[in-house]
Amino acid sequence: MNITVRRIADHTGLSIATVSRILNGKGAHSPRTIARVRRVADSLSRRKSAGTECENIGIVLLAYPHFLCEIYTSAMLSAILETLTAKGAVAQIIPLGASPLTLEDAERLVDRFGLSGFLVQELGRLDQVTGPLDKLPVPVVRIGSGRQNDHRHVVYCDHRRIGADAAAYLWNLGFRCFGVVYADTGDYGQEQRQIGFTEQLIRFGSLREDIWLEPVPHVTLEGGITASTDFMKLEKRPQALFFAQSGLARMFLSQVRRSGIAIPRELFILSTEDCSELTDAELPIATISFPTRELGSTAAAMLIDLIRNNAKSGIQKQRVACDPQIHVGPACLMSLQSDALSLTHHKEKNE
Repeated sequence: MNITVRRIADHTGLSIATVSRILNGKGAHSPRTIARVRRVADSLSRRKSAGTECENIGIVLLAYPHFLCEIYTSAMLSAILETLTAKGAVAQIIPLGASPLTLEDAERLVDRFGLSGFLVQELGRLDQVTGPLDKLPVPVVRIGSGRQNDHRHVVYCDHRRIGADAAAYLWNLGFRCFGVVYADTGDYGQEQRQIGFTEQLIRFGSLREDIWLEPVPHVTLEGGITASTDFMKLEKRPQALFFAQSGLARMFLSQVRRSGIAIPRELFILSTEDCSELTDAELPIATISFPTRELGSTAAAMLIDLIRNNAKSGIQKQRVACDPQIHVGPACLMSLQSDALSLTHHKEKNE
């Protein structure tokens, strides 16, 4: 059997017999179906002629600059590309804006680039944008949430564990008055980090009402401004804040320092480490890491396996081992030491 016919059938979701009849000009088929089969055939033929007859993977990313430059995205993308290259596959990066992706758009992507499957990075409500991908006859692997009711191929990490580890770290430093800032945008990962943080503090003995929760409507710098404004209005301010998303921490840090609050002497900040600007050694904050590279490489390997085993159906969920690492920048350590801010000082202040 002609392997090209089989591959065209795989890409279009049509039967091998239907594809064969269309290519041979037989049978009655709609103009749209005929055009689509011929587009896919032309695409695969060009790739074969160019010596690139291998899996071509579509990598779907949000086209917002503050996402594309994040450590979370860049490190993951690097691991994906390395894994695909090692397995003999190539990639097509597909940037998406805020406009919904229609089924017709998705089919056009598959046809134009001869895509064998998709990797989708879930951020916020990106799932609503890429839903049509699930209707395609090619496998889709999501890198993201790991929701229990998510009946799709997905690779994820334990976001609740990240929040819990952040809480334990701050508690062990001696803090007893806390706050958590996160974007209320439907991002399941952020929600789980906030829940993990709060639940861990309650297990330690904190009262829920004593934990300042600050859900902001934006994941951009505007969200950080909102959080800083609300923070400055508090009569009793937390001594330590956990940011479930680093983009919020950037502007918050800038705003509160302008207000004269000494960081970390008066306010200790711990943020997720998914933004290059927060790795600056001169920033007096601490960060907690994600297993970003592991997420990317695992997802890429899963997708190639699904393609080569022709396994679009069924469900695969794989949780990447999550061992969050806390990094306290040199500026933060120096500031703590110069201000004589020992752990004992914080404990005495709260007792």
